[in-house]
Amino acid sequence: MSETKPRLVWVGSKADEYEQEGYLHPDLDRLLNVPGTRGYIGRGLHFVRGNRLRGRKENADTINIWYLDPDVPVTNLTTNQTVHGTQPTLIGDTWGETIFKGPMVIVVKEGSAFDPRRIKDVTLTAYRDAIDFLGYYIETNGSMIDGIGAETMLAQRVIAESRAGKTTGWRINCRHDRVARGLGDMMSVAVPRAHPLFRLEGDDPLDIPGVLGFEWVMKVYDRGGKDETGLENEMARLLLPRATARDGKWEGIRNWINSPAIGSVLLVERQGREEIKSEVVKGICILIRDVVVPLMTEERALRSDGRREIVDAVRAEGKNRSLFDAIGARALGWSYEG
Repeated sequence: MSETKPRLVWVGSKADEYEQEGYLHPDLDRLLNVPGTRGYIGRGLHFVRGNRLRGRKENADTINIWYLDPDVPVTNLTTNQTVHGTQPTLIGDTWGETIFKGPMVIVVKEGSAFDPRRIKDVTLTAYRDAIDFLGYYIETNGSMIDGIGAETMLAQRVIAESRAGKTTGWRINCRHDRVARGLGDMMSVAVPRAHPLFRLEGDDPLDIPGVLGFEWVMKVYDRGGKDETGLENEMARLLLPRATARDGKWEGIRNWINSPAIGSVLLVERQGREEIKSEVVKGICILIRDVVVPLMTEERALRSDGRREIVDAVRAEGKNRSLFDAIGARALGWSYEG
């Protein structure tokens, strides 16, 4: 309730003694409580069986969002800081009308039938669906993404508008596509706002551009069976590093950072609201090459202030080169934390 970051926790289960076919209840006594409160604490439950925002009317499994019943008075109940306590908030890019109080636990149950019996591990997709459900939840109506709330006129309009139209992205070409197909380093492409990179696949924004206020995400194009010859993509590779270290080694997004054979990639602004300027992309690549890469030494990776030094240098040089979006940086709520 007071933590500002979501946590992955182990949830035990217990069999229902009145059911013969192994119906399991999640054991939430330790998680759904409020320190200092005595007596009964009521619980509520949201079922999430689909996500129309991401084009899925029905999921294979059912998401259970457990929370404290607002109709049962609880002392010391405060606003959930994981959902609302950061800038931007966890639901900052959604409708964001409802304020949630108390702890919440997301559990996945196997199957989409009414009240499935067995519990399974939560996935990143289920987590994202739960965040969407909360972000588009309206008191008395329900959530715009699933169930009764999704059938309202408001929900249908909001979902349609969020997925309608196109925005401009950039295809950053690998060496093979530049040589064999005669393409330039970058080419402008029209990207539908319904593209999964804006939704399901957009949870891994680029770190260094983010420090400068740009919320960019990237996806590799289908290689079409090509081998790794010619898939080198220096511009894309320069955008991948993170100014965070783990076990004394600098990190990058997924496995791309460890292989030069990236291929051609699609680069878009995460929310699809602003068009990316090619000169800004090229400028940031040069900044990373000239400033960030030299600072990512083995010695600095072992220091607790290594990220702070890199972030300070990136911001200072970004301002000097007119590559810093102060408004975007504040909106992203960037910090020195890894």
